[in-house]
Amino acid sequence: MKAAVLKSFGSQLAIENTPEPVLGTGEVIVDVVATRVLSYMNEVFSGERNYALDLPVIPGPGGIGRVRAIGPDATKLAIGDWVFCDPTVRSRDDAVAPDIALQGLTAAGAGGMLLQKHFRHGSFAEQMRVPTENVTRLGAITAEEASRWCALGTLLVPYGGFLAAKLQPGETVLVSGATGNFGSAAVSVALAMGAACVVAPGRNDRILADLVRRFGERVKPVKLTGNENDDRESMKRAAEGPIDCVFDIMPPSVSTTVVRAAIMAVRPYGRVVLMGGRRHCGWGRPRAALPLDHAQLHHDPRRLDVPAGRGEPPDRTGARGAVAARRVRGDGVRSRPRQRGGGSRRGQWRAVQIDGDQAVNGLPAATMRRRSRFARHVKWLTSITPIVAGTGRLLCMGLFSRFYSSSTTWPFESDTRRSMRPASSMLCVAISIETLVALTSCIRA
Repeated sequence: MKAAVLKSFGSQLAIENTPEPVLGTGEVIVDVVATRVLSYMNEVFSGERNYALDLPVIPGPGGIGRVRAIGPDATKLAIGDWVFCDPTVRSRDDAVAPDIALQGLTAAGAGGMLLQKHFRHGSFAEQMRVPTENVTRLGAITAEEASRWCALGTLLVPYGGFLAAKLQPGETVLVSGATGNFGSAAVSVALAMGAACVVAPGRNDRILADLVRRFGERVKPVKLTGNENDDRESMKRAAEGPIDCVFDIMPPSVSTTVVRAAIMAVRPYGRVVLMGGRRHCGWGRPRAALPLDHAQLHHDPRRLDVPAGRGEPPDRTGARGAVAARRVRGDGVRSRPRQRGGGSRRGQWRAVQIDGDQAVNGLPAATMRRRSRFARHVKWLTSITPIVAGTGRLLCMGLFSRFYSSSTTWPFESDTRRSMRPASSMLCVAISIETLVALTSCIRA
């Protein structure tokens, strides 16, 4: 088959005849009909982005095609079905935090590189091999419509971000980076999900006007000036009300002041989705302090480094890392680990709860302090209850043992009472040990 091969960074793609992919269990071979070219693909091919690609490789992130061959474990797919191929390949041996590779584009970490060794080549070829779970049937379409269906791969990126932020109909959304490829897709997805208003900041007047022309008055364009405070106030005025959700999809080359201006425009207890570019091996935007104390952040750990504050190192969760509860105070972010899990449906986002001076998980700080005091009192009462009960039983058994273990022979004493003397003494010792253990637990608590 013919394919476009990238042999070295900085070189042109070479059109060559390459071996056809070999089908395995849990895999599908697809005849590629149409695929997309990302807006930053030239930066990937030149090596500017330092993407993890084992060369030579056939690039291409996903595409539209028809099923050529299926494995024995596929029960619904049929030869000739039109399908969408998702490039996000996940390892199958860890459902909670799988390793991730973007087929034909890049990989995350050592585990992602292992995935790339097998699911390596992308869609810039006549055929491609993809995992069965990455294939979605499209129904009956024509070859002419296939190129338009390629937009699905771009639209799913902001859709996953808005799902993580739980965007609701009627809310106001701010899309930071609205004039870019993924940013303009985010505008259309937010409107399709029912957003009442979408604030679209940018510097390109022509694209801003085109967004208004395409989607109507619900899009509120904002011309950026480069001044962080002025831009933030302009975004708030354009929204004509509180901004419920901020979606950042800025590329790595953009200044952090632009990103921070949009993020700081969110309303109290609002949500922020951070999917913009990150520093790849020294390339990209530097870290920006986010002095938020009233928002809920969602970020893609493969793309963004949220900074650590007060001299602490940043939380390197990565695609396999733990969910991090990040405490924001002053001008930085403090991190502490939590249990793994909590990712979004597509497995690319990790929720981060912000619990500063104003709110904890969406509740006022005063309410959380009252709950904390009540919990401490309940814990103290629970700890002291065994001590009180054990002490009472110890006193009762002391009197009982005193009577039964007495060396005096009483006129009415029977053989049964004399036989119970050793047992009563042992029971008294056991209750004493139980009381001591309860006292130790209370002191530790």
